Amino acid sequence: MSEPFVPVKFLVSVGDYKEGMMYLIEPEVAKVLWTVGAVEVIDEIGKMVGEVDRAVMEEKESEPLTELPKNLYERAEFWIWYTEEYIRRNSRRAPVDDINVRLAKLANLKKKLRTLRAIRLRKILTTAMLRPHSDGILARLTPEEAEVYEYLSTVVERWLG
Repeated sequence: MSEPFVPVKFLVSVGDYKEGMMYLIEPEVAKVLWTVGAVEVIDEIGKMVGEVDRAVMEEKESEPLTELPKNLYERAEFWIWYTEEYIRRNSRRAPVDDINVRLAKLANLKKKLRTLRAIRLRKILTTAMLRPHSDGILARLTPEEAEVYEYLSTVVERWLG
């Protein structure tokens, strides 16, 4: 299970979690509890857009791969899921302005995340060619990126000999 990072307000008491109180919970748990109406998710997609944007800027300004904030991809994917689900469930009853703002933030987050992944993939490929299977490189990669790096390192070694 991943680390808790989703801020929620409990609408009912569940175990040690008290009604009306705010907690940080794991994304998998947040999905289930929000789906059944036990919690209200405190929307942080705007904050996530800013964090991904900062990561994009740092990556553009730095030649080597930089270390990303902890669980960045997982957190971004959660906020994409949550926003899509919120829009799907509330598009008929929520104010149009609210839905439009969420749609804009969602599109922005997806675009910035794709940009970040493209920049990092290009750097990972170059690094795999120059320094295959380097533990020093692995330390700066997310688990998802490390898997790509190891795979590309193997392909590059086989291809280049």
